[in-house]
Amino acid sequence: MTLTSSPHDSDTHASSFRDLSASAREQGEFLESLVKNLGYVPHKDGLISLESFIERMAVTINTTIAHIVRISEHTMPLAYAMEDALAQLHGIEQFADRVNSINKETRMLALNATIEAARAGEAGHGFAVVAKEVKEVSLEVDAIAHDVQRKVQFIRETLSQGTEKLAIVAGMDMTSAIETRLKLDELVQMMVVQKNDLSTQMHDIAQVIQHIASEIANYTHVIARS
Repeated sequence: MTLTSSPHDSDTHASSFRDLSASAREQGEFLESLVKNLGYVPHKDGLISLESFIERMAVTINTTIAHIVRISEHTMPLAYAMEDALAQLHGIEQFADRVNSINKETRMLALNATIEAARAGEAGHGFAVVAKEVKEVSLEVDAIAHDVQRKVQFIRETLSQGTEKLAIVAGMDMTSAIETRLKLDELVQMMVVQKNDLSTQMHDIAQVIQHIASEIANYTHVIARS
């Protein structure tokens, strides 16, 4: 018994193969499109290649590290200058202490002069006036000295806090940041290699699918003519 195909069956098979061929071709074109876009990343300037993205990122990281190192280098002399200023403030504090000490002695002398003037009666009136003026001047100098001490103390505290912060910045260790950048570079390079391998494989698959689509199309023509 011999099986024969009717023209209707041939048309049906041909139509099915044409659909299969079209679908395979679409899949191949889709894979080719993926391969083209696989090596690109979105950016504010549009799509840029992964290699370009890596270069931009490396420049940004290196620039940031360079800025931090430069700040650290410029901060060290400033920290030394602030330490010198603190030393100068110590000298001012010693001077203010000396003024207070002299004022105490001056007030004691003025007090003794006032007592002696009182004992001298009318003859000591002039000494009493002078002793009073000396005491008043001494009190004014004492007030100024205390005001200087308060201001010096405030400046000392402010400079001390600034010196501590500058020391932290000046002593920053950039080793960790540099090592992190190197590791990031290594990881990104591995991503590029994997991307290239994947692109090659997808391109090969797309070529195979396109070939299959062509073979199916040829077979469809054979069926259509039979």
